Amino acid sequence: MKLSSRLAVFATAVTAVFGLTAAVTASPAVSSTHRAPAGRAAAAGPVADLAGGWSVKPSPNGGTGDSELSAVSCVSASVCTAVGFFGRHGAKTLAESWNGTRWSVVPSPNVSKYDGLSGLSCVSATTCTAVGSQGPGGATGPSTLAESWNGTRWSVVPSPNPVGAGTLYAVSCLSAAACTAVGTADGGTLVESWNGATWSVVPSPDPAPGGALYNNVLGGVSCVSASACTAVGDYVKGSFGKTLVESWNGTAWSVAPSPSPGDKGSVLSGVSCVSASACTAVGDDGQGPFRKTLVESWNGTRWSVVPSPNPAKSHNYLFAVSCVSASACTATGTHGNRDPFRGALVESWNGTTWSVVPSPVKGTAQNQLQGVSCVSATACTAAGHYLNSGPGFPKTLIESSNGAAKPR
Repeated sequence: MKLSSRLAVFATAVTAVFGLTAAVTASPAVSSTHRAPAGRAAAAGPVADLAGGWSVKPSPNGGTGDSELSAVSCVSASVCTAVGFFGRHGAKTLAESWNGTRWSVVPSPNVSKYDGLSGLSCVSATTCTAVGSQGPGGATGPSTLAESWNGTRWSVVPSPNPVGAGTLYAVSCLSAAACTAVGTADGGTLVESWNGATWSVVPSPDPAPGGALYNNVLGGVSCVSASACTAVGDYVKGSFGKTLVESWNGTAWSVAPSPSPGDKGSVLSGVSCVSASACTAVGDDGQGPFRKTLVESWNGTRWSVVPSPNPAKSHNYLFAVSCVSASACTATGTHGNRDPFRGALVESWNGTTWSVVPSPVKGTAQNQLQGVSCVSATACTAAGHYLNSGPGFPKTLIESSNGAAKPR
C-alpha cells in the first residue's frame, strides 16, 4: 500500500492526473463543474437516521457530481468547519460551516482544474487553515495548496512546492501564527510550517529511499506545543508498507520507532495528542486477505499496539481520531465489503478499552467517515461521504454524537 488509506480523499478520477492511489474508495475524487450557490444550506429540521447517540446531520453538496468531505474541525458544539472537494469533470475545493443549527456551503477559492482540500485545523470561529493539493503541476503531478479562513472568507495562501509532485494531507494549528502541515513530495515526506506570514519547508526524514518505487507519506499530524508535534503515515520499502511516526522537538523532526503488526502492510492515517506524552494514532493493517483496524498509543517513551475491534469479517479501516483526554478518544472510518455494502465505523476509547459505537447508515452502498473532531467526550462531529447503490455519485455525510450511544 503506497499511500495511507486515509488518503482516499483523492480517488480514481484524479489519480490519473495526480498520480495518487486511493486505498478505500474508487469514487472519482471530484467531478462536476456545477457549484452550489454561495451560502446554500442543507434543509434545517430534525436530525435523521438515529443510531444510539450518533445521528446524521443534513449537509449540502457542492454540485450534481461528487461531493466528499475529507476533514472537520470544531471549536465548540455550535462552531464547526468541514472541507473536501466536489466536481464531475474536474475537482473544486469544498468548504462547509456549522452554526449550531445547520450546515451550509461557504465559497472557497480554486487555482486549477483539479483542486481539493484534505486537512483542516481551526483555532477559533474566525481562524481556520486548510491544506490539500492543486494540480497537475506539469508532468510531475500536483502541487501543494493552502487556504485560510479569517471569519469572512477563504483565501489562498502561497505554499512552497519542492521538486516533484507535492501534496499536503493534514494540518495542526496552535494559533493563527503557528501551524504545521504534512504530506508527501517526490516520494519523500513533506513538512511545512506557518509562522503567521509565510509557509516554509522543514526538513523531515525518510526511512525509505524516495522515488517511484519507494514512498514516504505523512497523512496525519497533531501538535500540543511549538516544540511537540507528532506526525504519522507509512513508508514502502519492498512489497508492503510499514507504519511511520515522526516527532518534532522544536528543533528537528526524527523518526520514532512504531510497530507494524500486519503481515500485508501497516499504515497509520490519523493522530491526536493531548500532551507530549499521550498520543493516539489509528489506521489499518493487512492480516491475511483483509484490512483490520490498527490503534497505537504513545506513553512518552514508546509506541505500542492497543487492541481494537473489527466489526466486519472482511475489511475494517480507521481514518481519523480525536482525543479530548488520555481516557476519551473517538475514531472513525469504514467497514465491510465494498460490494454490496460498506458501513461507517465509529469506535471509542474509555481509557481501558476500545469499543464499537453504533452509527447511522445513510448510503445503501457505502458510508465512510474520513475525519472527526471532538470538543468533549460526548460531543463529536464526523465528516465523509456516502454512496447509494446503482448509478450515482458520492454525497457529503456528516454525523454527530450527543453522548447517548452505548458501546457494543
